[in-house]
Amino acid sequence: TSCTIMVGFMFLYRAMLFTKTGGTTQIYDFILTFNREKALIWPSAWSVTKVLFLLTRYAPFIDVTIVIWRESA
Repeated sequence: TSCTIMVGFMFLYRAMLFTKTGGTTQIYDFILTFNREKALIWPSAWSVTKVLFLLTRYAPFIDVTIVIWRESA
């Protein structure tokens, strides 16, 4: 029915807004903390901790970019 279709569109619209809001918040956090990261993380020796930090820091950028790109297509 048309009501079911409207509910589906509303759900997709809300999901898209949450994704874009999350991406914006992530960029804001990155801008605020990049100087500390550059001073504390980048000069340190490679370790498991550094690898885990970098994965958790930068993997979401790739994920959110792909999700937004797919939603825009």
